[in-house]
Order: sequence, then C-alpha cells, then structure tokens
Amino acid sequence: MDIVVLDEPAVQQRLRYQDLIPAIADALAALSAGRVVQPVRAVLPVAPHHGFFAVMPAYAGALGAKLVTFYPQNVGIHTHHAVIVLFKAETGEPLAMMDGRLITEMRTAAASAVAQRHGVKAVATAADAVRGADVVVVATSATTPLLQGRWLSQGAHVNAVGATRPDWRELDDDLVTTARVFVDSREAALRESGDVIAARSEVTEIGAVVAGVHPGRRTPEEVTLFKSVGVAVEDVAAAALVLQRRTE
Repeated sequence: MDIVVLDEPAVQQRLRYQDLIPAIADALAALSAGRVVQPVRAVLPVAPHHGFFAVMPAYAGALGAKLVTFYPQNVGIHTHHAVIVLFKAETGEPLAMMDGRLITEMRTAAASAVAQRHGVKAVATAADAVRGADVVVVATSATTPLLQGRWLSQGAHVNAVGATRPDWRELDDDLVTTARVFVDSREAALRESGDVIAARSEVTEIGAVVAGVHPGRRTPEEVTLFKSVGVAVEDVAAAALVLQRRTE
C-alpha cells in the first residue's frame, strides 16, 4: 500500500476551520463518552537542549499517533514541530504521514473556538487587556501566573491553552479556585496542567457539554474556564479530515 505523505502546505490546503471545529467537537464528545482509546501522552525531556519530545496515540475510528517536539527557547523557528501518522484500523496498514505543526496549531484553536468578530488593539498591560472583556484567551509560554482572577468581570469566560506542564502556571489561584473549570480530558489535565492541579476542584470535560450531558454555564454571572492541554484524539481527528479531503 502506498503511503500518502503531506507536507505543511498540503495540509494547509485541505484543512478549514468550518470543517475542523465540528470534527473536534465530535472527537471531544466521543472522548467524554468513553468511545476513545487514548493514553495520556508520554513526554520525554531533552534536557541538554531544553526541549520535550512527546508521543500521543489515539483510536477513535481513525487510528494514529502524533510525534511532537516542544522547544520553548527556539528563536527564529517554531517552538513546536510534529508529524502525525495514520493507520488503517482494520488491518494496521500505514495510510499517511503528514506534517503536524499546523494541525497542532489549528486544532488547539478549534478546541476553544468562539463564533464572533474580534476588534484587536494593543494595550499597556495584561490587566488593561482583560478588564471588561467577555472572553479572554490566554496562550502563553509562561511558567508562573500572568492572568489574575480579580481582573475579570462577572460572567467572563477564559480559554487557556498554555502552561501544559504540572509545575507550570499561567493563571493565578484566585482564578482557578473561583471559576468553574472545564477541560478537554480530565485525566490529562489533572496530570499535566499546573493550573488544573491548583484548582483542587471537580472539573468537567467539554465533550460532556458538547454532547448535552452537562449543562455548562449555570448562571450569567459565573466565571468559566476552559483549560486545554491538547489531546491525541484532536490530532487524529484533524489528520483524518485532511486525508479525507485529499481523496474527495
């Protein structure tokens, strides 16, 4: 069997948010319903070069794995690089290998996507950017808290996608202990996210909200937090979508 090989431009041609967002929603709903086989990622520190190498397999109809590196000190090149491999679930035959850097970037955005227009302007401080906002997105390489809960308005929602190590933080204690916390994977977040570990409270998988099993926000004044560590089923679902678009 010929193996399809797709570089980043080929992936970019085939991956669109209008298709990816519902695909990620379905994948997260399947994960919360127990229909996905997905161990927590294995992370290997590359200490001499200040990097990390991770292996992220999943089976959810589509079968595959992502090999990803994270080198936070890179300058002039991306901090993340990845390759995703897909296999035929029925026979185990390899189907495709594709660049996973853009898929990682896009599926992360899709997991916390919100349908609205954004007017963007620069401000002097993080506090100025946050005050009065209905939706706050935190995507940082911080290892200590940057966002403080006291800056948030009632009813604000926070999407946080950085600080994905158990000893890293981007949100302060005030925020994580007072907000209702939603995650992509309970098992992964409680093992990998310093912010979720610090919350010391029950967390809800966003897939349960997507599936209608959990109501999500309970009152208009409630502050809600979606902390995403990124999970393999998102990568495999996105890669399967890319492969499907190639054959259509």
